[in-house]
Amino acid sequence: MKTLTATILLISGIITHAWAEPATADAAQVKISISFKGVDAKWFSALDQATMPSRKKDGTLVCPSVTAKSGQSVKLEMVQDYRLDASTLKGPIIPCGIIVDLTPEFDGDSIQMTGSGVLRYPSDKRAIGVATRFTAEEAIIGLKFKDGATKAIDLGGGQMLIAVSLIDKSGVPIKK
Repeated sequence: MKTLTATILLISGIITHAWAEPATADAAQVKISISFKGVDAKWFSALDQATMPSRKKDGTLVCPSVTAKSGQSVKLEMVQDYRLDASTLKGPIIPCGIIVDLTPEFDGDSIQMTGSGVLRYPSDKRAIGVATRFTAEEAIIGLKFKDGATKAIDLGGGQMLIAVSLIDKSGVPIKK
């Protein structure tokens, strides 16, 4: 009789959660939030207001968050493009501003994050969108995170802060 009652309740959806699959690494995604604290303003001098990170009251610059599955590379760019020569539209384009490449990998109960963060600005603007010299600083990232953790990396005279949290497919934080 107990088996029959449990089956009826399961079919009617009353005890669905008792047999529901727990959130797995396959279903989870990683929300990655990046901000900069104490970084010299020169690193953001190439950005106009439309591409500038938002500023908190404490001076921290906050970038839009990105989402990735385990093993999926994501790139956050907040840049202005510069050319080496104003007389032609051909030739290399140099992105200046913030460029962050990250790949999260689930590793048991932690998240291994690898990639790089680059800050670049034109050090000799010749005209609007034209420069021949650039200054850059790059940090190679190889960190292990717990869900909800934030870690700091020295970059640009301040810190690049990386925060990670596990979310489901709809963007809701996964509770453990």
